[in-house]
Amino acid sequence: IEFTAGPMEPGDTYTSPVIILRNAGDVDGNLTVTIKNLVCDENGLYEPEIAAGDSDGVQLDPDGFSQEGGYGELWDQVMFKIYIDRNGDGRIDWHDNPSLSLYPDESSYYSVRVGSPIVLDDDFEPGETLGFAIQITFIDDTWSSYGWILDGVPNNAAMSDQISMDLVFDLVQT
Repeated sequence: IEFTAGPMEPGDTYTSPVIILRNAGDVDGNLTVTIKNLVCDENGLYEPEIAAGDSDGVQLDPDGFSQEGGYGELWDQVMFKIYIDRNGDGRIDWHDNPSLSLYPDESSYYSVRVGSPIVLDDDFEPGETLGFAIQITFIDDTWSSYGWILDGVPNNAAMSDQISMDLVFDLVQT
């Protein structure tokens, strides 16, 4: 499944529709999702991006940690959360705590794991269903508690940018 978010404004949150996954087989398994092809594209330049020092074909990235491709700065500005719809109502709400909160362009410890399976359910039984959603929040650079993540890249440098990735779900029998 292809997932895309952007352009976004600081403070915006985008939550994907809930994807319902079902074990249609007759054997228990480990349900995983793997993020592949994570890309942050420049997607054009707005005047505030140019004023913030952004230019076409250049990624402002003071820490030099970039997971995949593209020249956009949005992935220096966002937090990813993966949600599992535990109460089965088909939506993400206060009942559903994020099962994972990470940052796509941060140190290897805090970063979104690209290319490695993330376990969603280690005992996904036959007939069981599970709702999955991914949420991306554009961290406002005035939120001081997240300042260490932004690495000095101003929000204006990411205004038109777009993040895209492929989500690959897999059920491995146990």
